[in-house]
Amino acid sequence: MRVPGRDVDEAVARLTAVADRVRSQRPRRPGDLRIRVRADGRVRVGRLSGTSTSYPTLRGRLEPAPKGGTQLTGTVREAGAGLLVLGGQVLVGLVGLVLIVGGTSDGEPSAVVVGAVFLALGAALTWGLQRLRRGFRSDADELVGVLDRALGRRR
Repeated sequence: MRVPGRDVDEAVARLTAVADRVRSQRPRRPGDLRIRVRADGRVRVGRLSGTSTSYPTLRGRLEPAPKGGTQLTGTVREAGAGLLVLGGQVLVGLVGLVLIVGGTSDGEPSAVVVGAVFLALGAALTWGLQRLRRGFRSDADELVGVLDRALGRRR
């Protein structure tokens, strides 16, 4: 992604100015940009997470572009909170399966019932949390679009 500036130092200065402007906006709401720029050109761009929503993060570096100017090169990754939620969903599902399998083999109907409740809880949580989020690809594209608009370009 191209960033305004003739060289990396100028791009760092301009991106830092954008970060300061975004940081000073009040009130802050979930989805607002969070930009961190280091003097050596390392950049981290994310969005302010809400109580039940987490956004991906772009981590990269400002580099000279092949045809002049500056570009931001990096990767967009899933936020740690999203991975933690996914891990919790898997754990709830595994506990439910273990209880059902263990209860069936031991002849314990209460373990089967508790395991079924855990599986139902895991399915309900997964369904509810997936409805809150459109998907990683669309969130990553939206993050890049919001950064483009903050830099003064239309996308």
